[in-house]
Amino acid sequence: MQGAPVHFTYHWATGRITYTQGPPASGPDVPQVSYANDTYSGLMALGLGMGNELIDWGVKSGGLGGSVSSFEVGYGAFVLDTSVGGPGAQFTLTLYSGMQGWCNFNDPGTAVGTFPFSGLPASPDGNPYAFWMTVDLTGSPVQLPDGPIGLGYANSPGGMGPMMVPIGCCNTGTQDYVDEYTFPAVSSSCLATWQYQPFGNTSWHLVINEDPAGSAAKATINNGSGVNPLDFQPLNAPVIGTTWQAQITPTPTTALTVIAYSASPSQPAPFPFGPGELLVPLTPPPFLDISQTGNHSLAVPASTSWVGVALYSQGLRINVVPGLLAIEALNGIDLLIGN
Repeated sequence: MQGAPVHFTYHWATGRITYTQGPPASGPDVPQVSYANDTYSGLMALGLGMGNELIDWGVKSGGLGGSVSSFEVGYGAFVLDTSVGGPGAQFTLTLYSGMQGWCNFNDPGTAVGTFPFSGLPASPDGNPYAFWMTVDLTGSPVQLPDGPIGLGYANSPGGMGPMMVPIGCCNTGTQDYVDEYTFPAVSSSCLATWQYQPFGNTSWHLVINEDPAGSAAKATINNGSGVNPLDFQPLNAPVIGTTWQAQITPTPTTALTVIAYSASPSQPAPFPFGPGELLVPLTPPPFLDISQTGNHSLAVPASTSWVGVALYSQGLRINVVPGLLAIEALNGIDLLIGN
């Protein structure tokens, strides 16, 4: 590998990349490490194209509740970076719960989050470089309970590959093998179990960070049966004393965007509304926040009495069609206020 490894954060809600350095913040309300299969030396990576999915497995035992706020992976790339006319790095990552390996029961477990990437930082000159990517899930954490887990790597055209970690380095229950599944991995689609040379290194770099149980602010996307457009996205989490921000993507015919908020103690089943669904309770009537730009914000009180309060929200677009205005239902976001 050439030069020092590059560490960057990919903000999943926005697709924005920021380059980082220095130690992470710490404290009782800062996400804590629940799984660390990592090394920052040796720097060996596979460099083969993968149409199928290679899944590494281990055991997570952090005891933090399972709400994953971010995770870090490593990859090596000699494909050219977009800044010099190349395609950049491309691959799809999937986190699995219940993945036990060895093509066990021919079942990869349950996919709790799938993350396709393209145009990521890559080599400036065609030589191999190492990258550490933290995927920030602020606003849309995934739930990954303790126990057997897996990290799948797929859909890579070549010239890059996952960073490998020495077996036994980190007490994470990894083995010197990975399973190969068709992509996307489903039950009964395991093709083989592989070991790569140099022996003792067939395991992917993975660090998982979780919100401390009971205090984490969350903004979780809810889309009922899945018929509404996913154009309402959180930009941060609703932390006391801050401003929660969200964005609704307008269409060329959109006149206004609206967020409907409800503090109802329960959430009803999705209710048909035109071609979509209503996802927030209508009793008591929801509070409406209206925007002409698609940008929305909500001031969160600073009092700790708000920690643990849940709000339901849903995005709406007011579109101009010939002769009338049409209301289009979007996905919802379930908010849990934290500190």
